[in-house]
Amino acid sequence: MVRDFGISGEKDVGFYVGFIASAFSLAQFMTSLLWGWVSDRVGRRPVLLIGLLGNAISLLLFGQAHSLQMAIFSRFLCGILNGNIGIAKCVIGEITDSTNQAFGFSLIGIMWSVGTILGPIMGGCLANPVQQFPWLFGGNEFLTRNPYFLPCGVSAVVSLIGFVIGFFFMEETNGKLARATAVGMRLATEEESPCGGSSREGSTSCLEIEDSVPQQDPCQTDSSIEPSAAKFGKAALMSIMAYALLAFQNIILDEVFSLWIVTGSEDGGLGYNSAEVGIVLSIIGALALYMQLITYPQLTRKYAPISLFRTGAVLYLVPYLSYPILSGYLNKTIENKTTIWILLICNLALRQFCNVITYTSIFILINNSASPGNLGLINGIAQTSAAFVRSIGPALGGIMWAWSINNGLGFPFNYWFVFLVVSAWGVGLILQSCFIPVVEGFEGGIGEAGFTGGSH
Repeated sequence: MVRDFGISGEKDVGFYVGFIASAFSLAQFMTSLLWGWVSDRVGRRPVLLIGLLGNAISLLLFGQAHSLQMAIFSRFLCGILNGNIGIAKCVIGEITDSTNQAFGFSLIGIMWSVGTILGPIMGGCLANPVQQFPWLFGGNEFLTRNPYFLPCGVSAVVSLIGFVIGFFFMEETNGKLARATAVGMRLATEEESPCGGSSREGSTSCLEIEDSVPQQDPCQTDSSIEPSAAKFGKAALMSIMAYALLAFQNIILDEVFSLWIVTGSEDGGLGYNSAEVGIVLSIIGALALYMQLITYPQLTRKYAPISLFRTGAVLYLVPYLSYPILSGYLNKTIENKTTIWILLICNLALRQFCNVITYTSIFILINNSASPGNLGLINGIAQTSAAFVRSIGPALGGIMWAWSINNGLGFPFNYWFVFLVVSAWGVGLILQSCFIPVVEGFEGGIGEAGFTGGSH
């Protein structure tokens, strides 16, 4: 798409793609905290619906972009309107309890893995449909002028389907707002029916409403209902810091990996082509689904999320330091390239396992560190922190990799450099994780607030 803008040569395409990718993260950094605050006061449901609708609109604009500026604007708009990632974690925290929390948060990783597998396939198959499917779209002037609109349009339809389902079927999970709605329904029923007086026992429906709503003074203020709502304790602070550190080291390595795997062996890479990279990533994507759906829930039956997070933080060092060994030494000494391919799969599988147990665990730890009244705010701060590091990580990783393979210096400033930097960052994450308090769930959580889906 950027290549078709005609603003750069082949070697500079990645530079401009970075601007488009960073626009979304930058916008999320600016608005995630706001959306979390809004969800605590207006509700999770409205914020999620706005996000889905905003995602659809921005995708339609992106599909019709004919300039770099328009592409950046549409992605920036998507980031501004889309607070769904953090709010979705709030919802999962509010509708699960200790018996199914691990599986609930695993669903985020599962859906992400499905998207990363199907998204590129759909984009590649549907892009430029006039040329790919002339028998179906030949002569279509709109798609001729906008060759990337079809995959964006299909994605927008998926978001709109989610919007319709959410609008008609999703219930509010914010305990305070759900309780206030139920209290209002009870009071309205008492005013409109004879059961509001001494004959209350004569109505079964009124008894059901009365039993389902906590007995509180409807004039009670929010501060008296939830005096803990403004708390921001050590558990929340340390968990958010760990999330930011985790996201930073992974976004840098994700960027470097895409460069390292295609860089020639003479420069410390593996020299794989796009087809080989696609096969490797598809296998890892399938393994990720299994780990999220089966492995992680089973591990949480024996180990606490904080223990799994610390284990994953330590294990990360193995693949981090294995990358340069694999490409710089083994790839040059082992003639059987199938062996290198198998070692690469094992390396990536271990890193994916670390991703599953660290990210899912930190999501749980962040939710468990919040009170019902500030769950959205805490997740908003966490998402803001992650969005900030993700907005600078790709550029930083690309700069370090380019410098390391062009500076002409030896170890540790050659192709080893970026992997050593990420490993040092990983050691920092290990040390920081030791300061995360063990919190199983905020005392007096959602279950006591009147929402029957469970507490976090």
